[in-house]
Amino acid sequence: MQREDVQWSVSPRLNYSFSNTVNGGAQLQYQQTKDKVSDRGSKLFEFGINVQIAIRG
Repeated sequence: MQREDVQWSVSPRLNYSFSNTVNGGAQLQYQQTKDKVSDRGSKLFEFGINVQIAIRG
């Protein structure tokens, strides 16, 4: 049996400068895949944050 996948995803990202030494952001990913032949699929949801702190001396 041959597969025929359909897939779509969205990945917004937000970055922000809190001060001159602290930067951060957040990212989100949502993805959905479906095999049109078997009518089965999967979903992926990811969320992440990041912080960067500059240490100057």
